[in-house]
Amino acid sequence: MDHHDFLIFDCETLDGYIDFLEQSTHNEVQTYLTDIGFECPGMSIYNATDDTITNEQVFDYLLSMQTVVQIDEVIMRPTDNSDFLLKMPPKFYTLLVRGGSLF
Repeated sequence: MDHHDFLIFDCETLDGYIDFLEQSTHNEVQTYLTDIGFECPGMSIYNATDDTITNEQVFDYLLSMQTVVQIDEVIMRPTDNSDFLLKMPPKFYTLLVRGGSLF
């Protein structure tokens, strides 16, 4: 996790994280994310139960509260219209953050 409070993955690490989510309970994942200081929508949507995370719920544990994730050298954020994905290199994201507006 970087200083912008979103997760950063390379493709291999992303595959491992998704495997972890698909094999874990909400309680296990929320405990892990709390330990690393990461907050995501899944932590407020789902109770910390012993139910296994479903494929549909994985996305809620991937994005930050700002709905941002970085994979390799691309920062991504879904738009309000879920048909589109805003993508940019990290250097531009840093410039936007310094300017006071994420997106």
